[in-house]
Amino acid sequence: MSFFLLVLAAVCYLLATGVCVHQLMTRRGDPGPSLVPTWLLLAGFAFHGAAMGVEAITLKTLPIIGPVESMSFFAWLVAGLFLIASLKYRIPTLGAFVAPVALAATFAALAFHPREQ
Repeated sequence: MSFFLLVLAAVCYLLATGVCVHQLMTRRGDPGPSLVPTWLLLAGFAFHGAAMGVEAITLKTLPIIGPVESMSFFAWLVAGLFLIASLKYRIPTLGAFVAPVALAATFAALAFHPREQ
């Protein structure tokens, strides 16, 4: 279950990366930033948090001890800090740099995540 939720988080981070980069490359006279990347990062953050919660219940400890769990926690933390910062500071361009970092750390965690039977 946690692997599936982590895959959903990675898909959301991937889509947010694509939308952020697209907006960064094509923005010409656009009056305001789109909230689509922020909502995608929020969905990825929620799926990622749910995956970490399931993992915590399964392991009966916080899922930040091993290298796989710490990479997953790092990705979740980066996405969460961006979401908090985006509430106060409206810097949509920052999403084009944050989303790939969260995506790369999530992919690193997925590469070594033990598959469920």
